[in-house]
Amino acid sequence: MNNLIKNQNRDFFRDFLSPAMSNGFNHIFNEENEGVVNFIPNADIKETDTNYLVTLALPGLTKKEVEIEVKENLLVVIGEYNKEESVEGEKFHKKEIRNGSFRRSFRLGNNVDLGAVEATFSNGLLNISIPKKEKEVAKKIAIK
Repeated sequence: MNNLIKNQNRDFFRDFLSPAMSNGFNHIFNEENEGVVNFIPNADIKETDTNYLVTLALPGLTKKEVEIEVKENLLVVIGEYNKEESVEGEKFHKKEIRNGSFRRSFRLGNNVDLGAVEATFSNGLLNISIPKKEKEVAKKIAIK
């Protein structure tokens, strides 16, 4: 009975928060997760005056095991945790360590400079900096 209540609460909060979460960055980041994935890494998205910062938690990976693509206003992060070989006779009582591939995509707005995206990887955190384009200032056109 307790598990049923926990699951119902989890579903309630997921349903309740999903619209708020997706609308918060709707004009900038629309997530698009395609294909079969084993899990989706957690991400933080922060906006400053000059750029957007996307941080993904990827503990246990190295930068060689992660790919980042930016194409047609879509930021895609792909990676794979090495699959462990199972040993005959092993019996797990609990298995929570990630294993397998992931793909996480974010649709970017039109106000970003795709040519200047930079990424760093440190202590299991992938940090992606996406600079904003300079705002176009309206200019007056002289009528001839």
